[in-house]
Parts: sequence; C-alpha cells; structure tokens
Amino acid sequence: MFNQLLEGIAHGWHEGRILKFFQQLDHRCRPKQWLDWLDRFQTTVLASPSPNLVLAARMMRLGELT
Repeated sequence: MFNQLLEGIAHGWHEGRILKFFQQLDHRCRPKQWLDWLDRFQTTVLASPSPNLVLAARMMRLGELT
C-alpha cells in the first residue's frame, strides 16, 4: 500500500488525492495498523546497507504535500 501511495506521489498526486487514498484505505487498515507497519518499515529502511534515493525523494515529496 505504501508503495502505491509513493507511486502516486511520483505521478503528481496532490494533497486532495492523497487524502482520498487514506479515506479509501480506511476499510482495509486502521490507523494503528498503518503506524505499526510504518515503524517496521523504518527499521528495514534504516538497516539497508545502501541508500534508496528514489524512496527518499518520494517520501520527502509526501512530507511536503501533507
């Protein structure tokens, strides 16, 4: 799901489209589950031996839009 979100960001999603993504996600995943997954993802990303610049750029853009 997170990759789908970041792919949308890469294709020019705006704040409204990002909000719609999370609204549609609500029936599949609760906020607590989402936050728990993000914590685990953070651990994986930080443990990577090499930086993922594409991921970093998309995450930065997400932060700018939200």
